[in-house]
Amino acid sequence: MRISILGAGAIGTYLAGRLGAAGGGDVHVIARGAALAAIERDGITVEGTVAVRAKVSASRIDQAPPADVLISCVKAFAVPDLSAHVKHLVKPDGLWVCVVNGIPWWYGSAPVNSVDPGGRIRASFPVARTAGCVAYLRCEVRQPGVVVFSGGAGLIMGLPDRSMPPLLDQCAARFVAAGIPAKTTDDIKTAVWNKLFGNVALNPLSAITGFTIRQLLEDPDLNGLMTEMISEAMALADAEGAKAESDPCQRVQAMVALGPFRTSMLQDVDAGRPIELDGILGAMIEVADRRGIDVPACRRVYALARAFASSRGLMPGAAAQ
Repeated sequence: MRISILGAGAIGTYLAGRLGAAGGGDVHVIARGAALAAIERDGITVEGTVAVRAKVSASRIDQAPPADVLISCVKAFAVPDLSAHVKHLVKPDGLWVCVVNGIPWWYGSAPVNSVDPGGRIRASFPVARTAGCVAYLRCEVRQPGVVVFSGGAGLIMGLPDRSMPPLLDQCAARFVAAGIPAKTTDDIKTAVWNKLFGNVALNPLSAITGFTIRQLLEDPDLNGLMTEMISEAMALADAEGAKAESDPCQRVQAMVALGPFRTSMLQDVDAGRPIELDGILGAMIEVADRRGIDVPACRRVYALARAFASSRGLMPGAAAQ
């Protein structure tokens, strides 16, 4: 089974490195710029609590061979422009597995414009051959082709229509054999929301404050604000038919174990990269508006985070304007 990893950021580099080091099948990385050059020249290095090195094939997106499973590990705002290529990157009987934070493009019966403007992605690739993927992996790029891994519970994958194709089970088995915990589910919607309960507060607040997760939790006012935001997200998830695994206070307490980790959004701010605010928080607010459910704390933090990012040119598209 050929697996292609689209995107050589923290998660994509880590997954490709572990799969490549384990062997047992073709692994191809689709990248560009300095990341592509580094992987072609030196391979991938994983450091931290796991240490591996791997040589894998790599190419630009227009040169990549079709795969049985394409695993995209790019920010939500990058998916619309990349989606036109996906049909050429996946075999006719293959799967597209989308690893994203926040509300994914395939969510719901109609496009969520914050992540799929005008339904561009739905028009380019069938939802029926798409799997959602939630990643609980703490990774940070040290330099192109080198990623530091500090832990995480692994991957949860599933199709929106609750079907369980054998190819998805085979993909999960490949990850497990490579040392990455992975499982499939017939309720990926619930998995998406349970990951979002953490991201919806941690990511934007860390971006605004520059705080690590530990620092956010140690501030009583910010801790309380996170609890309020998660409470709103959980009420919305319940209306959407997803089941929370814990209550808001328990969810905040569970974050203590993450320690001084810098969220992905904070990593992007520090590196001067665009942030995926709309995918994590904007899309959730859009779903809430469709339901007529008020989420005032989330809306206030979204406004602050958007102003913060806009003033620094960190909203997607700003750098190109």
